[in-house]
Amino acid sequence: MKDYHAVLKDGTEIFVAQWSASVAFMNLGKVCKAFGKARVEAIAKLDEYSINNAKASLMDTEDAEKTYAAMQHFVCTIGMDGKRVLPNNFDDMFSEDMSKAVEIFTHVVHAVYSDFFEQGLTEDSSQPS
Repeated sequence: MKDYHAVLKDGTEIFVAQWSASVAFMNLGKVCKAFGKARVEAIAKLDEYSINNAKASLMDTEDAEKTYAAMQHFVCTIGMDGKRVLPNNFDDMFSEDMSKAVEIFTHVVHAVYSDFFEQGLTEDSSQPS
């Protein structure tokens, strides 16, 4: 992944700095356990369904704390309007617009993992079909 810039639906500019490979791989395991592998792959496409896939994972999770923590962790890696999103300002920044946090999450997943998933959905090839 390279540094990533995007403009959210409300016109806010965000910046995602390049992650090291080790950080990206560790976070991949965490986010897939929290959101589900298929949903993370779908979110990484950053299409018209990405935000809905992220919201669905947040709503139907069996472990809300783990899923929220993964989402917050990803959102807290960005810069927005020249400020860094941090865990201690997360609530202040997103309590009035929770969807904005979810939209940012989808951009981070896309920025970091879209190339990784580019060749299609992953499957366990050790399992017989």
